[in-house]
Amino acid sequence: MTITRSVFRIQAIDDKQGTRSPFESVLNTNYVPSEEECRNIEGYLETLRIGLSRLEDQARIVREATEGDIGPDLELEELKLFIAAHCALLSPARRLPDDILREVFLNCLPPNHNATFSPADSPVLLTHVSNRWRDVAFSTPRLWSTLHIPLLSRLLDYSSNRMSTIKEWMARSGSVPLSLSFGTLPVALLPTIPDIGLLLSVLSPALTRLENMSITLRGRRHSIFKKLIQSLEKKRRNPFRRVPKLELYIDLAAIPNARLLTRLECDGILSALHLEDNMHLKDLTLSTSFSLATLPNTMKGPHPWSNLESLRIQPHRRDHNENGLVRSIICDVLLDVLALCPNLKLLEARCSQFQELPIPGREAVTLPKLKHVSLSLAAWKNLHVVDFLAKCDWPVLSSLHLCVEEIEGPVNVLSALTDRYGPRLTTLQFTFPNMPKGYLGKLIFELPNLLQLHLHHEASAEHEIQLSDEEEDGGSDSGGFEEHFGDGLLSVFSSFEPVLDDELLAVLTPKGAKQARPYVCPCLQYLRLEGGTSFSTEGILGLLRMRSTSPSGPFKQLYTTFRKGAAHDRLRKECADLVEAGLDLQLVNPELEVTGGPGYSLCKANLPLDDDPFALGWQPYQ
Repeated sequence: MTITRSVFRIQAIDDKQGTRSPFESVLNTNYVPSEEECRNIEGYLETLRIGLSRLEDQARIVREATEGDIGPDLELEELKLFIAAHCALLSPARRLPDDILREVFLNCLPPNHNATFSPADSPVLLTHVSNRWRDVAFSTPRLWSTLHIPLLSRLLDYSSNRMSTIKEWMARSGSVPLSLSFGTLPVALLPTIPDIGLLLSVLSPALTRLENMSITLRGRRHSIFKKLIQSLEKKRRNPFRRVPKLELYIDLAAIPNARLLTRLECDGILSALHLEDNMHLKDLTLSTSFSLATLPNTMKGPHPWSNLESLRIQPHRRDHNENGLVRSIICDVLLDVLALCPNLKLLEARCSQFQELPIPGREAVTLPKLKHVSLSLAAWKNLHVVDFLAKCDWPVLSSLHLCVEEIEGPVNVLSALTDRYGPRLTTLQFTFPNMPKGYLGKLIFELPNLLQLHLHHEASAEHEIQLSDEEEDGGSDSGGFEEHFGDGLLSVFSSFEPVLDDELLAVLTPKGAKQARPYVCPCLQYLRLEGGTSFSTEGILGLLRMRSTSPSGPFKQLYTTFRKGAAHDRLRKECADLVEAGLDLQLVNPELEVTGGPGYSLCKANLPLDDDPFALGWQPYQ
């Protein structure tokens, strides 16, 4: 065996030396061969492949002669790598015209947030591939038209050349419109104004073309006015006067006696920013570290409200809020705001109520263009939300997100909404902590045109577990839970009745030609069920099978929490044909999801993410 293998190795070496490459000097580089050189490389590859085939035949003969495994031959593997290096020279990407390459680069940008300084993301990543890619990237202004800048980074000695880097980034963006966001590091007690003032001073020449800005102002009105706004006003480059899209977070939580100063401070800050002079503002997110019990005097005029098409005021979810602040706006104040926004198409607000509604003699607020509403409602027992909704006339509403934060009371409010807007809704997202058994099935029957449904049962941690009578691996699910959690916790689980279960799936499942009445949501294409769920494999499979033959067509996406191991694999196997036909099946095990991410990143500190409420479907594990 030793003699035979040595002969084979010598033959491999001789074959490679006999076909020495004329392109060896440019292998493993970014060299772009000419058309003639490409033809020569293709001819040379034919010779190499013939030699490779001969060597593989010889290796097979050796294995058969020795009746054993002789192990990998290094020379043969080296020849394969030699061939791969030549094939790389023929890669079409090397010969793409610059204009096509630019379009490819633009499609590599992050789809739902601004670009960052991170070398692992576009556009910085693209500049590290080759000299040509670097030149093309630097000469593509739109590639540098967005940027996320961490605030207070000087405290952690992050990038001593940050200011020069920002200047270079802005220079590469040319004259195209800009999108900027500023994220605070987890030093929540420090004011952001000094860092923002320095950054906006550096960015000043580019602020006239700013179209989108997300920013956190933490500090007193005096510091904001003196250190920030005055310098911008002197240069006539105050972005708050002209930016079309603004996310503004006013954080007074770290200020002593902030509760006594909130209204005065907020009014002063808004006055200093001159938002009332902004005639271009179309999209506004306004969040404060205190509840809005009155409308600031500065915001009582026609501007900027009259031009707004999108308003998020005290939004419920703010992923880049390092203080975890969730504040609300009083329903009376929200009505005052809506009365000033005749062109609104999108509304998001977290509401609370200290006074009873309706105010005597108050007329209903009609918003003829409003298509999406997201309401997070707190303090259900004292809200009188039905009365509040009676003062809201939304004739073209088609998308609704309702988040309930209290255990009692959601039935009447949700019923009022579906009675009024049910036939128009194509999207419903409902987050709730509790619900009477069987009520959801009756409710969604009133939504005949629903395309997308998201139900999230926010059960407590000990209840957020999948209960089912389905047996798995020869034992019941209950036995598996008992083994995993112990007898003590099992009694807690047994007292919990999940609302999202097979009974709900049965309501959504067509029964065939013999069913007495039309099934619920006949147009439904996208379904997401999560939280305290209890689904069997048969329940989910029956829903998908029957929906696949419905007149409206099969499901396009099913997203649900599903913890079972073997049943999880079985369900995927049973649905393989549906997935191949186009079904996006996402069975998510929350116990296996990553919660903390890959670690803290200075480049992405409190990076705000864009959310499109009109988009259908959900990204994996979103």
